[in-house]
Amino acid sequence: MQVIDHVVVGTPNLMMQNLLDYLKTRHPCVKFMKLNHDIDHSNTDEHLHSNLYQMTYCPSGGGYFRLPPQSFTTDSSCFYIVNPNELHGLTSIEGSNFQNATCRFEMPGFDERLLRSEVRLEPHMAAKAYGLMCQIQSYVIVADEQSLIRANMLLVEILLILEQGCRQQEQEQFSPLVRQAIGYITEHYQTGMGINAVAQVCGVSASHLSRVFHKETGDTPLAYLHRVRLGYVVEQLFRTNMKIADIAAASGFESTKNLNMAFRKAYQMTPTEFRSKHFEQNPIDQAQVE
Repeated sequence: MQVIDHVVVGTPNLMMQNLLDYLKTRHPCVKFMKLNHDIDHSNTDEHLHSNLYQMTYCPSGGGYFRLPPQSFTTDSSCFYIVNPNELHGLTSIEGSNFQNATCRFEMPGFDERLLRSEVRLEPHMAAKAYGLMCQIQSYVIVADEQSLIRANMLLVEILLILEQGCRQQEQEQFSPLVRQAIGYITEHYQTGMGINAVAQVCGVSASHLSRVFHKETGDTPLAYLHRVRLGYVVEQLFRTNMKIADIAAASGFESTKNLNMAFRKAYQMTPTEFRSKHFEQNPIDQAQVE
């Protein structure tokens, strides 16, 4: 499987051209769409999607879109893009009447980074793209074949709007060393590898990598690896009935004991308790089962 660099693959112009080349002959497939209104001040726990892209928009209220090691103050002119295996979460500011819309989708045959983490649009174009997300929501609720095809076509239109808005934005902030480390962790977190392996791939000592990584991101490489593994765990608890032991093995924690210890420390509850509180119902999945 090709590595999708967590921060930058090539130049912004190359990323935009990769998307346009893809859309000439193929299209994305919507797998989840939800509009959230008046959510409370609690966090959306950090998680990741192993094979899905995500687009999030926050039309009102105040909050933070977390894409570790970055964090963005939400803005009604901005869309936030999450690539497969990228850790992310959402935090609202209490009392701000925070609203958000999230679409997750597959892009079969596309193995590149999608545009940028934060895409800023002109206000009227952001409003237009949000209107298209609302239409996608209406089609997803129906969830028959024709409705899902229409939803996919609307998603193509949104991606073209975002591609156009991406052209003027500055390049990302991290050094090549940190980008390489993040990319390697993103690709290999499910193995039992540690930071020494990351440093070896990057061609530096573990201590040097830790110093540079912490200076640029505020996290140590080990802490970031730990967060990515927990992000995978949370995603499986959100969306699947996968056994806890299997999640532990697939996440890189290797044993249920290690997973439970790490999860309790992060979330003050067991994985089973978390699943019972946060399991996510998806109309598209239900329609496919039926």
